[in-house]
Amino acid sequence: MKTIEYWLARFALATIAWCPPLARVYVKLLDLALPKLRRTARKNLDIAGIRDGGVVDGAFRSVARVLVAFARFPRINRKNVGEWIRYDGLENFQKAMARGRGVLVATAHLGNWELSAFAHALMTAPMHVVARPLDNSRVDELVEQRRALSGNHVISKREAAREILRALKAGEAVGILIDQNTLPDEGVFIDFFGTKASTGSAFVKLEHHSGAAVVPCYALWSED
Repeated sequence: MKTIEYWLARFALATIAWCPPLARVYVKLLDLALPKLRRTARKNLDIAGIRDGGVVDGAFRSVARVLVAFARFPRINRKNVGEWIRYDGLENFQKAMARGRGVLVATAHLGNWELSAFAHALMTAPMHVVARPLDNSRVDELVEQRRALSGNHVISKREAAREILRALKAGEAVGILIDQNTLPDEGVFIDFFGTKASTGSAFVKLEHHSGAAVVPCYALWSED
């Protein structure tokens, strides 16, 4: 099964790179094959008191855009990266780096998080990115190879703390997705839209221990 998943992933990336509109087709198939995704999205909107109004459909379209960029990573370089993304507020990151104690880049699954980290390396300098290994080791290797094409170094979430602190001590930047659910013994429960939600405390502990600067960074979609 894992081998089939791997070749399906390879096929999807190759065909999306050749014909980007296929990304929406594949995401629609994913929506139909895994109805739990849409049910979960609607449940979360209900918790937040938000009517759907096309929000869930928009989320799937956003995933399709992420896939298009990811499929074309091998074609994105320093010369053409500006056709994909622009950097607003770069001076904030540069000032943080100038402190010399490393930078923790706080980001989330918002917009095109894959392109954000990938392009950052091309537009400034490579950074470290923390990622949870995928259950399929072959697919995980494929994804990590793509993420590293721009020079970034992937840190496995399972053994992250030591490598993160080492990078920060060297005055380097580390990007972390901070909007993920965590196990009760790995985080703290806070009020989120009136509901208790477990959120990771590791990011705060890393900042406190290292003295690194914290810079929020998101790649937001623009119709332009």
